[in-house]
Amino acid sequence: MANFLSDKKNSVMLIGAACLLLTLFVVVWIVKDIRAKFRAISQQTSASEEKFVRLLGIRQGAQAIQEEHSRYKEYLPGKESDVRVLSEALLRESERIAKEAGVSIINLSPQGTQEAILRSKILKVDLRMEGTPEKVMDFVRLVENSRLLIRIIRLSLSAKDESAALLKGELTIELALQ
Repeated sequence: MANFLSDKKNSVMLIGAACLLLTLFVVVWIVKDIRAKFRAISQQTSASEEKFVRLLGIRQGAQAIQEEHSRYKEYLPGKESDVRVLSEALLRESERIAKEAGVSIINLSPQGTQEAILRSKILKVDLRMEGTPEKVMDFVRLVENSRLLIRIIRLSLSAKDESAALLKGELTIELALQ
């Protein structure tokens, strides 16, 4: 063994091998630590991305709700003066739908007093109209699909003349205030 160590070539190789092993051990230890830190950072980044996506989805949902609210804002009640505004809006919407469907409105009048409307939270309108059967059915379909979420609660149709070319209709529509 003394011969082995005394030989310079062998001792340089032994020192080189020891340094290589030591370097390999240190590199593995450091790389292992760095990999652990990168893994932790990656997990934190993933968690932050998920939180960001969730928050973005919530904000987009909130924005969509605010846009929807602003579309119906004028139809949501707040106080007594709003009942008059809502009543006028419902009458305007009924007239618009009648014009679009091509029926003639003979009479259009709101039901109840402001107090009764505020108590029941329902705004009702009586409507009498005339039109061809196709136009009357278009009117009914347009009322049911109105942006105001109007509901027909009573409908009565009868022929205006003997040929039944024209129909007379009486209906009550309502708009829930809440």
